[in-house]
Amino acid sequence: MIGVAMESNKNKTGLKMIALILIFIILYSIYVVGSYIWNSYKNEQLYNELQELKKEELKVLENSNIEKHVISKLEPFIVINSDVVGWVKINDTKIDYPVLKTDNNDYYLYHNIKNEQTRAGSIFMDFRNEGKGLDRNTIIYGHHMKDKSMFSGLVAYKQKSYYEEHPFIEFDTLYKEIQWEIFSAYITPIDFDYIQTDFSNDKEFEMFLKDIQSRSLYDTTAHLSKNDKILTLSTCTYEFENARFTIHAKMVESN
Repeated sequence: MIGVAMESNKNKTGLKMIALILIFIILYSIYVVGSYIWNSYKNEQLYNELQELKKEELKVLENSNIEKHVISKLEPFIVINSDVVGWVKINDTKIDYPVLKTDNNDYYLYHNIKNEQTRAGSIFMDFRNEGKGLDRNTIIYGHHMKDKSMFSGLVAYKQKSYYEEHPFIEFDTLYKEIQWEIFSAYITPIDFDYIQTDFSNDKEFEMFLKDIQSRSLYDTTAHLSKNDKILTLSTCTYEFENARFTIHAKMVESN
């Protein structure tokens, strides 16, 4: 009888441990989901606020040290953060964001325009790019968020029909409003150097253009030359480990 009682106590102890583990798992899951929802909400509120600020094109304070000739709609954002170097927008997507740049590609992965730490981070330019102007290949990164924010909208370009309906990107530098024509969209491993910024000569650049255009998931009507300035947008995708979805566009019109 004593052995039976001891076995019963062991079973009860085991059940209690299982119950505690299950409770911990449930509470942790609630915390993770709650944190994600809260962060998504905060991120959405921030960018709604920025959208309103953009629409208003507020007059900037005279002592804000804003450079002359900066596009007026970007001035309020430079007051918030002097790392702002432009604005990127694609119609019919949530992509309508300020672009930031600092001296590395890590900080704005997890910090917003107000320098607050956040999972969504910011849309940001490669630190090797000039920033205030345009290089031969200007590169912009953003997270692929589950709530469809940041650069999640890029993956719609996996379908040619979507490209045909949305062939242009708007990316404005500090000084120019520019329209860009998409010429390539593809999935790539990170070991392909699609983010090359420096080219030793025209021939190397032309070979680069030919390579990235040939990788496209579908044919486009764009024609390229050594004189083109190109824009590269990049985000994560999940076809395989460390996959990236990349879009390239060339400058076609500026004001």
